[in-house]
Amino acid sequence: MGPRTQIGAQTLWAGQRHAAGSEGSWPRSYALSRSVITVREAEEIDTRYAAVLCRLKAPAGLDVTDAMLVDAAEDMRAVREAIGDFLRKEDIPHGKSPDENRKWWDSLTDEQRDEYATLYPAEVGALDGLPSEARDNANRLVLAETRAHVWQQYERLGPEPPQYDQVGDPPSAVVNPIWQQWREKGGERLRSQLKGMDAIQARLDASRVPDKNGDPGLPQAYLLGFDTKGNGHAIIANGNPDTADNTAVYVPGTGAGLEGAGKDIKRMTDVWQQAHQMAPASPPPPSHGSVTTHHKTS
Repeated sequence: MGPRTQIGAQTLWAGQRHAAGSEGSWPRSYALSRSVITVREAEEIDTRYAAVLCRLKAPAGLDVTDAMLVDAAEDMRAVREAIGDFLRKEDIPHGKSPDENRKWWDSLTDEQRDEYATLYPAEVGALDGLPSEARDNANRLVLAETRAHVWQQYERLGPEPPQYDQVGDPPSAVVNPIWQQWREKGGERLRSQLKGMDAIQARLDASRVPDKNGDPGLPQAYLLGFDTKGNGHAIIANGNPDTADNTAVYVPGTGAGLEGAGKDIKRMTDVWQQAHQMAPASPPPPSHGSVTTHHKTS
């Protein structure tokens, strides 16, 4: 079974970063916000949307499983089809400059921003120029839903067989053909993706958690980009780069992939901690600076 979590509120939005449940664990409030979208006020919703939207309401205290996340994603496709021209994916900027992206975002009402981020989180989360808070909210939805899909695919393959068999006399190790079949079906790739996504989630969960000595821990992490194309892509910021006095960027090598995200996140964190120790003590820690890892490979 995949991870489970309790959702304590009935209606959540992509924009409600800390709306319900605690921040840690998969996928908490971010997961269910995709499945409880409310499009405009009730009187503005055409009757053809009502049946679909009604199905996406979640009762309070619901345990959210990977299967529910996958089902919610399917339901969201139905919502997008029902909405038609009301909120079009094509209206989201593509290939534009950060300034143009921000101009589009600023032209929306708060309700429209929540709706776009909930219906099209991958597109919104990838837009340079948008507030880090908005991109983080959207990309956390993408991360939670992607992990649910990957976990289900991985689980269907069954337990990983032993990679090697001992044959001959004296025995020697040879690749187990059953393991080779498991690998060809994507087992190794899916396992690596899960390892990387769990490392990303662990950093998100560690935000503002005191260390073992009770001292202030790491600043709020912001997920500014995420996908599993190629070897995987992730952009994670220690602290909010929009409000930081100073920023630094850590870019892993060309061979980096999601499987090694944990090591790269640690290196990025080490850089932030060193910079934080040298920063003046007067402003609150999050304002000192932001260190971002661009874990982008192909």
